[in-house]
Amino acid sequence: MTESLGGSGESIKKILEHQKIPTKLISDSAIAVAMPKVDCIFVGCEAVVENGGIINKVGTFTLALVAQTF
Repeated sequence: MTESLGGSGESIKKILEHQKIPTKLISDSAIAVAMPKVDCIFVGCEAVVENGGIINKVGTFTLALVAQTF
């Protein structure tokens, strides 16, 4: 893979599908509706801090809470 993963959801979806990984892109507002059908979630991060925590864009924590619920 020569493309960077730092981009929009569409560009990451294309990279995953090129690797034969089936994907479906959904909007942030549809997370709770789609989650019962989800097998796996990949989430990148902007930075990893010294104590092991991560810094990410808005919405990732909500995604994690909904995933944990299901």
